[in-house]
Amino acid sequence: MFNSWSFRKKLIFLWLTIQLLITGATALLAVKFATESMQKDIVYQSEQIQPVLNSALVTPLIQRDYASVIAILKELVTSDNIEEITIKDGNGNLVAKEPLASNSKNKRDISPYVIEFPIRADGITLGKANVAISRIRLVETRSSILIYTGLIGITSLLIFYLLALLISRYITRPISELAVIAKGISQGDFKTHQFTTRNDEIGLLQNAFQSMSAEIARRINDLHLLNADLEKRVQDRTQSLQLARDELIQKIDNLKLLGAVIDKSSFGISIADLKSPGMPLIYVNPAFTKVTGYTAEQTIGTKCRIFQDGIADPDAMNQINLAIENKSACTVEFIDQRQNGEVFWNRLSIFPVVIEDLTPRYYVIFQNDISDLKKASAEREALLQEIQENQRLKSLGILVAVLAHEINNPIGIALTATTHVSQTAVTMRQNIAKLKDTELTEFLEDEEIAFQLIFDNLRRASDLVRGFKDIATDRSLDEKKEINLRTYIQSIEQSILPVLKKARCRLSVDIDPSISLRINVGSLGQLITNLVLNATIHAFDGLENCQIQITGNQTSEFVTLKINDNGNGIPVHVLPNLFTPFFTTSRSKGGTGLGLYVSRQIATEVFKGNLSVQNQADGGCEFTLQIPRH
Repeated sequence: MFNSWSFRKKLIFLWLTIQLLITGATALLAVKFATESMQKDIVYQSEQIQPVLNSALVTPLIQRDYASVIAILKELVTSDNIEEITIKDGNGNLVAKEPLASNSKNKRDISPYVIEFPIRADGITLGKANVAISRIRLVETRSSILIYTGLIGITSLLIFYLLALLISRYITRPISELAVIAKGISQGDFKTHQFTTRNDEIGLLQNAFQSMSAEIARRINDLHLLNADLEKRVQDRTQSLQLARDELIQKIDNLKLLGAVIDKSSFGISIADLKSPGMPLIYVNPAFTKVTGYTAEQTIGTKCRIFQDGIADPDAMNQINLAIENKSACTVEFIDQRQNGEVFWNRLSIFPVVIEDLTPRYYVIFQNDISDLKKASAEREALLQEIQENQRLKSLGILVAVLAHEINNPIGIALTATTHVSQTAVTMRQNIAKLKDTELTEFLEDEEIAFQLIFDNLRRASDLVRGFKDIATDRSLDEKKEINLRTYIQSIEQSILPVLKKARCRLSVDIDPSISLRINVGSLGQLITNLVLNATIHAFDGLENCQIQITGNQTSEFVTLKINDNGNGIPVHVLPNLFTPFFTTSRSKGGTGLGLYVSRQIATEVFKGNLSVQNQADGGCEFTLQIPRH
């Protein structure tokens, strides 16, 4: 039954029960303390009466003055607490008996507290005294306490009941409201409720419920969002799995394709397992057998020869060992032998394969028979040398043709002067007898002028021949020499001066005079001549005041030469093919398309440098030759 009560009823019941127990315990304690106190007072009174009564009655009892005894008793029986005093003599005879005058019948229904003691004097018992002390006051006091306590208890219970109603109203109502809210929360109602502002624990509880409701609403909203996100993730994951599946299928197809390509490859492929004992070969493709002569059955499971210094060429083996030590790739070319002893050129490349950590797990070895390539390369080198030689001869031919024209002029002048001297000498010899002093003087002056003219023109012709001879000799020997770059370029300028004169072009040289280097002078002369002749042929169509400038500077690593002109520039569509062999825009003028190609080859193959070209913003083009110093 108690369990079925509401919290309010339980609270009131418990509150009243506690207050009733407290009130009853208080009343009992009050009665107990009052009773004990009054009993102690009665005992104290009895202890005080004995000496007084003993001292007052000794003399009357000795003298047998009983009237005095009665008078004394009347004086003593003046308190409401003493009901009766009885005096007997030593023989037990009644001497006096004095009752309390104010005692009523009702009061006498309450038994008094009786004490009995002897009356003595000098150790002699003169009689006995019997004193009855009233207990009515004690009983009345105890009754009054109980009555008052009961009234107080009833009043307290009433007050406490009202307080219990107020407290229950102050506590249970918000709890009931919180219960309604909790029920609403359990049903999904998370709206914010308005409560009376309180600063106590109930207010804290209300705030906690509000916060809990808001937090649950937020959490549920987060759960909805998370659920939506999870659904999206599931969809995305499903799509990614589908994509991964498609990618895996594609990779499998690619692996199949790769396997087919490897199997059909024309060069040998083998794989060495570095983690297995002995580092054996674990795969070889069919082309491996074609290149090396060894079958898969003979090689798979055996140690790869590159890990046991099995290559005869020491330089190639050293490169391979260095690459393996550095965990890097390398490619070497060397003369090898097949299983049957046949010699061939082998291009061998190794590549480390890292899978789990930084240490290579496998090495992939590629081998290719490049004997035909080597043969073609040798033929190409021979053809390139032949092309270079033809180009050199062509440029020399141009120089020879122009040089012949230039030499004809001074030689012709010298011949004319010689003929004039000869004819004048004959005339003078025929008329020597008739010569006058003035005629002889004029003859000698003419002869001196003629001989000086002959000398100057022959020297000019000699300088042209000597310059041509130096350039031609350098190109034929093409040996490395230590040269001053500016001086050497100026010597080239002198050798091609006739060509420049014919093209009505002026060449200027502005090179740092401190630049010196060791270089193939013949190749350098051919390259510079090619670039200058190319400019005179292609750059200045329809232009006047044609100028070519050669500048040079150096750094600690490179020497840079720039050959630029103020011509028409190079068409944009021509620039990408400018160094392509046999590409020319002037085939009608006798161009072969090999001049710039040979120049690029000299720059890259002979000098190990670079030759580039670009149009200038203000017109013309600029060739840049960069030569490493070391």
